[in-house]
Amino acid sequence: MPDETTDRGGTEPLAALVSVAAICVALSVYAGFASEVIPESSNSGPDDATLDSVWTALSEDGVLETSDALGTRLGPRALPRGHRVAVNVTVVGADGHLVTVAGATFDTDAAVASLEPPPTAATSDRPVPVRLGEGDVRPGRLTVVVWDE
Repeated sequence: MPDETTDRGGTEPLAALVSVAAICVALSVYAGFASEVIPESSNSGPDDATLDSVWTALSEDGVLETSDALGTRLGPRALPRGHRVAVNVTVVGADGHLVTVAGATFDTDAAVASLEPPPTAATSDRPVPVRLGEGDVRPGRLTVVVWDE
């Protein structure tokens, strides 16, 4: 006759695995449904799309490379036609202040230009890892400003 004190609170391993799997499937279905029902932000504009395409053009293995000038690595494929764009990459320096490590401004044809964005220009930014040299990767920020003037 089995001892009742050793069987108390025990669960079959297969039943526990099935329960955990059922909960995971339910959460996945809910997350998929919620992402379809809840609308995304309506603030999506050319600055957000440009930020994504600039990140894709400048990153290698998930790290932003600063070895080449931005003007030579960005062009019509990454920048929106008909808009002026300023791209800036900053990192936290040794003294704790932000230091610009790369930057470029482009005219409406994606050619490098000396332009200043107006204060009302649309701006998007994101945190990115930045490679400053061999073995020197620091946290940084990629900022994109897009305007039509």
